[in-house]
Amino acid sequence: MIQRTFSLTENFTVGDMISQIREMKSYGSAAQRVMIMYEPYLRDVSPHVREIHEALPDMQIFGMTLLDSVGPGMLLSNHTVCSLFLLQSSSVDIRVMDCHQMTPEEAGHQYLEETRDLSDIRGILVMTANGSLLPSDFLDVVSGAYPGTPLFGAEAGAENLQTDTSIVFTEKGVYHEAILAAAFCGRDLSIYVRCNLGWKPLGMMHVVTGVKNDSIVETIDHRPAAYLYSNYLNIQRNDYFYVNACAFPLLEQTGKIMSARVPIHYYENGALRCSLKFKEGEKVCLSYSKPEYVLKDSLASANELAAFRPQAVLLYECLNRRIFLGDEKADREVSYFHQVRDSVCTGYGFGEIMKQGDSGGVLNSTMIVVGFREGPKENTEIAFSHDRELHEINRTMIPLNERLVTFLEQTTKELNQTISELEKLAVIDQLTGIANRRKIDEEISQLLDECRKGICVSVLMFDIDFFKKVNDTYGHLIGDSVLKELTSVVSGEIRETDLLGRWGGEEFVCLFDRMPMKDAMTVAERIRAEVDRHSFSGAGHITISIGVVEARPEDTSDTLFMRLDEALYRAKCNGRNRVEC
Repeated sequence: MIQRTFSLTENFTVGDMISQIREMKSYGSAAQRVMIMYEPYLRDVSPHVREIHEALPDMQIFGMTLLDSVGPGMLLSNHTVCSLFLLQSSSVDIRVMDCHQMTPEEAGHQYLEETRDLSDIRGILVMTANGSLLPSDFLDVVSGAYPGTPLFGAEAGAENLQTDTSIVFTEKGVYHEAILAAAFCGRDLSIYVRCNLGWKPLGMMHVVTGVKNDSIVETIDHRPAAYLYSNYLNIQRNDYFYVNACAFPLLEQTGKIMSARVPIHYYENGALRCSLKFKEGEKVCLSYSKPEYVLKDSLASANELAAFRPQAVLLYECLNRRIFLGDEKADREVSYFHQVRDSVCTGYGFGEIMKQGDSGGVLNSTMIVVGFREGPKENTEIAFSHDRELHEINRTMIPLNERLVTFLEQTTKELNQTISELEKLAVIDQLTGIANRRKIDEEISQLLDECRKGICVSVLMFDIDFFKKVNDTYGHLIGDSVLKELTSVVSGEIRETDLLGRWGGEEFVCLFDRMPMKDAMTVAERIRAEVDRHSFSGAGHITISIGVVEARPEDTSDTLFMRLDEALYRAKCNGRNRVEC
């Protein structure tokens, strides 16, 4: 694979680029020729695409428009960038799903249907036009079918965040509301993908409590969503809201990576619009960073990329990083990857895309790094990236803002540790260390939802026969010891995915997800027999009685436990040390 990247200017025209490409000896011998184009937001892409296609008709062309500067004084190139890929043994399959008449989810299913005969898909480059399109559903559908295959790319950019004129295009046409997907296929093709963030959680976690049209967050913690920014950061609703807020994205854990989401609009009622889908119940927090964090993360990524030994490199850079770092540091960040491969091609839009399995999606504030290689690693010296200035930061005089950020960082860390410990205490029985009644109630509600979807859910309840005699004869310390020992015995007879909890006193409950009554009865009998065989320290032989029920679609928590109580009562009435359903 060979990559050449060109920047078109007044002094270097499309014709000049075409002449250089024709002179490349490797052009004629390539198995497939592809050009990825990034066009400035104001330019009509058609003349460029038409001129290239007429001169090089065997070239496949696709691309998107770029986002204009989103910060005062930001320096961005307004040149068209073209990156030529000459493939030797692999191929690229390019398709466009026009979403004027279908949803992104439907587009995902259409794409899977159209590409079902493709083999050896190593990665899929995704570009989307129209910021309100919200391609998350497309990514979920395709990634669900190819969980080990990375999806990467960006949402196309436009002149500004409020007037969306973004487009994607190929040599066959221009699309204003569409999803473009280019599948890179090849048995000996390897693709490296990494998401660089560099932001860290700030403050406590918050819960999304109200969502409209997927991308509009109306309330967080039952307050207007913008309260997070106005209360904690004093960022108000005005023309500079996005510029001020983008340095403090909302973070959410999505699979194995932390996803950042930047609000792009602040409504009068306090709602926030984002370029990414939200769901009620999701947990988010504000975030912060230091330039040092962002640069170190990218430097490490560049050196990982060097070890991969790429033949081609694509970067998708969020302009939030440029606002945060400033032009000089943002250019330094990109330079790390040019040290690895001087043909690097960089694009930026409304949001970056990285999705693999259940991780990621449409992101903000990130830099997506994609490396391509055909065949094994070349036996050449690796050009590792370095930044002497980054490693020689003068610590004799630390700027005030960095000292304050360090204070916030440590405070946030300690706060989150405390919250985590309190959350654990809130759902754990202090004597036995297993789930308490509150936790059982929470899990029952979720399991009943699964039951209504046709999934088998069974529950058992047991208590110790004549436990009052144990306390009266041996004392409450021995009684507590029996409860803890019983917990250990029962835990050894159930699956790791089952939930054992203390209902109260000497009563216990065990929840079995995806288990029918027949299997639950078998487990219950095994538990009863093991307890019957066991000799408890200080108390000797004890027995338990068990009731078992299988949840019904019409069950509520109350009706379920009413039947569970009846089953346990029958076990008591029929002689104890037995199982009833």
